[in-house]
Amino acid sequence: LSLRNAFTLQGRGEELGGSMVGLERFPVLSARAVASLDRLDRWTRNLRADESKLHVFKGGNLDEEIQKLQKVYPGIEWEQTPLDIPEFPYLAENRKCLVTLKFHSG
Repeated sequence: LSLRNAFTLQGRGEELGGSMVGLERFPVLSARAVASLDRLDRWTRNLRADESKLHVFKGGNLDEEIQKLQKVYPGIEWEQTPLDIPEFPYLAENRKCLVTLKFHSG
């Protein structure tokens, strides 16, 4: 892609977050979520810039996970976009979606 302003890290969230303490923080992160949103929050805390977005591929009912996160970040903004792609019907069947969490400083 020849992107000059992009940086890719690959690894497990719980390991990357701990290894990046004090290093560069990123305004946009993405993850394939195999953990709860509050756990992903903890794992990415040292990777996120003060104003940042975390894009997460999730499935199932997320109400409880969102409620837990709202206790930590009462004003957190989030979006849930269903993945309804005709070529991949299993995404809709399993309620797969893209969740975007918007973190703000202060």
